[in-house]
Amino acid sequence: MRVYINPIALGILVSLLIIYLLFIPLFVHQFRRHGTLKIRRNIVIASFIIYMITAWFLTILPLPSMQAVREMKQIIPNYRPFLFITTFLNESGFILTKPKTWYSAILSPSCFTVVFNVFLTIPFGVYLKKYFKLPLAAVAILGFLLSLFYEVTQYTGLYGIYPKAYRLADVDDLIVNTFGAVVGYLLTRFIDHILPNIEKDKRVIKKEASLSIRLVSLLVDYISIIVLYELSRVVIYWNVAHRKWDLVIFLVSEVIVFIIIPLFTKGQTIGMFILRLNLTDNMGKCVNIPKALLHNIFIGLWLHIIFTIQGRVEVNSIVMIIIQFLFIIFMFVMLLNSIFHRKVCYYWESWFNTYIKRNLINHEPELMTCGKDINEKYK
Repeated sequence: MRVYINPIALGILVSLLIIYLLFIPLFVHQFRRHGTLKIRRNIVIASFIIYMITAWFLTILPLPSMQAVREMKQIIPNYRPFLFITTFLNESGFILTKPKTWYSAILSPSCFTVVFNVFLTIPFGVYLKKYFKLPLAAVAILGFLLSLFYEVTQYTGLYGIYPKAYRLADVDDLIVNTFGAVVGYLLTRFIDHILPNIEKDKRVIKKEASLSIRLVSLLVDYISIIVLYELSRVVIYWNVAHRKWDLVIFLVSEVIVFIIIPLFTKGQTIGMFILRLNLTDNMGKCVNIPKALLHNIFIGLWLHIIFTIQGRVEVNSIVMIIIQFLFIIFMFVMLLNSIFHRKVCYYWESWFNTYIKRNLINHEPELMTCGKDINEKYK
């Protein structure tokens, strides 16, 4: 059992790493296209990634050493279809007329291997039927191709990385894996009601920018600052012995993201530009550059406080400690306002008469980005 547990655990860890790397691009795409996160769709995508990688790891792990493979006897692939039936009858002790042998036969390695290979591709059939809406013939063909991919991986010694095959390539695996995909297709009709229904994910077309889209926008700005900061350090510190300019480089990176770039993007930061967010006044018209920069400086200040709290910016000034304390009060007031009004309140936007709104031009082409008051339509 440990032979299977280790690949499964490693497959899940690698899958989570891939999901983490896809987190921002996926969220940005969904916000731009649908205006919200597709929770059910994301669950399905994440589970599919975990399944596919874990299944592949089960076919290649554990990886032996190069020396062990060199000393290993040549593994001859099995080209004889349904050899697993003969193997089962010969090795399991199964006798049809003796029910006492059935239980021990089911638990025998020759039976367990076949059952495992069937179950390996059952989820694949379920995904193809439920979420890709494919017919039975297409599921069977894709199940066969997936199994063929596994067998080629084993036959070639992990695509030539090893000097020879270290696992058996078996035509019977093609048969039982394809059968497993078909079983998954047929099984879907009985478990359909317990599977996530991605059709229930709604498309949100609202002018108001939600808290989640604001946070993702701020996260994109956060990443932009970090990337710009690290790249600048590499360039500036090239062959320099003393590195004392970190704070200055960091401040310049923040200025570029929240002031310099918005000068050329009508007040939008990188995150706002990518997520199609605009700064408008209370009439729905685009604000001028000075107002937009004032708003961005205010938001950038609080993001800088977050950086100092995280320790990315080393500042021990009593002034910074006081500002951090004010930031906590600021967030506490926002929480109280939100609870009182039963919605998230961005009360500081009224100070500057600048409100973050979504650009709906790509959702309804007849609407202009700015210059028209479309708040009434999306109240």
